[in-house]
Amino acid sequence: MKNILVTLLVLVIVGTGTYYLVFNNNTDDSSEYGLELPQNTQSTTGIEVITTNNPETPAVEEVVINIKNFSFNPPTITVKKGTKVTWINSDGVRHSVVSSGNNLFNSPLISQGQSFSFVFTDALSVDYYCGPHPTMKGKIIVID
Repeated sequence: MKNILVTLLVLVIVGTGTYYLVFNNNTDDSSEYGLELPQNTQSTTGIEVITTNNPETPAVEEVVINIKNFSFNPPTITVKKGTKVTWINSDGVRHSVVSSGNNLFNSPLISQGQSFSFVFTDALSVDYYCGPHPTMKGKIIVID
């Protein structure tokens, strides 16, 4: 009888821990995955803009798109030429980032907590989607 109670207690503890790890809806995923943003980060309408300054190169802006709940957030952005766009996967499943119709970029599968980046050097408009989940769509408009 004592062995059965100990076994049940262990199962409850393991089950509770598993539930917490799988279904924890922490709204600030960045620190959970070691994705600390630099001090010069600005947020404008849900878009994180990071400016990096290196004395040897001109300042580069970086925009972060969060992949969460099977969607790209924000789904549509407008950036200037030379902007680095980084997609960070906050979902528990792997996603990819694939440009539609022009082979501009095609990321490998991105696991939770990983990212993929691309620098846009030309003014254009590009639609993109997730390879394994093609109903996930986004758009980037690059201006001069």
